[in-house]
Amino acid sequence: MFSYNGSQQTKEKAGFTFIELIIVVAIIAILGLAVIPKFFTVGPFQQRVFYDSVLNALQYAQKVAVATGCHIEVSLPNATTITLKQRDGCRSGNFNNTVPVFDPLSNAAGYTRASPSSSVTVSSSDLPIYFDGIGECIKESTGLPGNYAVTVGGQLINISCTTGYSYGT
Repeated sequence: MFSYNGSQQTKEKAGFTFIELIIVVAIIAILGLAVIPKFFTVGPFQQRVFYDSVLNALQYAQKVAVATGCHIEVSLPNATTITLKQRDGCRSGNFNNTVPVFDPLSNAAGYTRASPSSSVTVSSSDLPIYFDGIGECIKESTGLPGNYAVTVGGQLINISCTTGYSYGT
């Protein structure tokens, strides 16, 4: 760039000053310190993975019940596992796992999903429930349909038992 200073022509240098470059580097460093720890915290990701697994298990149980006409139970053997079982006699008998529910993920019999971490838990005072052959869910302890809920790491999954629809909030 040329500028005229009276009768003299001088050439100005274009570019950033050292101070401007230091300020930009400092801003990037501060932003980096605020953002980088979020990439190393896996807790929320593990919680979301297990939440989706539980929601998918509920929806899958209802679909299998409708497809086979058999009762499919959804239970919590412990705070970090959800399991699907079919009634021994399809519509009567116990849920002893003698007729396992096919797991499309492992391509084997026996449908179980475990939490990726012991800190991510699942809980419900409504389980075990089962889905009948028309897709309605029924609470095993009462034998009555209703609206039930499952909590996974603080997030809620609702089950509308008259339709069998399971959905997150």
